[in-house]
Amino acid sequence: MDGQGEKGTVACSKDEAAMDSYLRSEGLYRKKIAKDGSCLFRAVAEQAMHSQSEHLKIRKSCIKYLRETRGQYEAAIKTFIRVELEQSFG
Repeated sequence: MDGQGEKGTVACSKDEAAMDSYLRSEGLYRKKIAKDGSCLFRAVAEQAMHSQSEHLKIRKSCIKYLRETRGQYEAAIKTFIRVELEQSFG
């Protein structure tokens, strides 16, 4: 094999090769997703809409939801960011 797993996946390390082997034994495979700033949205689009190219629709939908429900999570995020900054910069 030339480094390519089934269904176009690429095994780059021993861990990834082991994961590919396990997935094949279960009749599954890893789906290749671009390593860009949209990889989360591409993964969700692949699962929800069966097409990574729909990632912008998923991103826009998430942004819309977060804006509409801002009050439900804003305080928690501000606290998280403040704690992270304090731990990083004292």
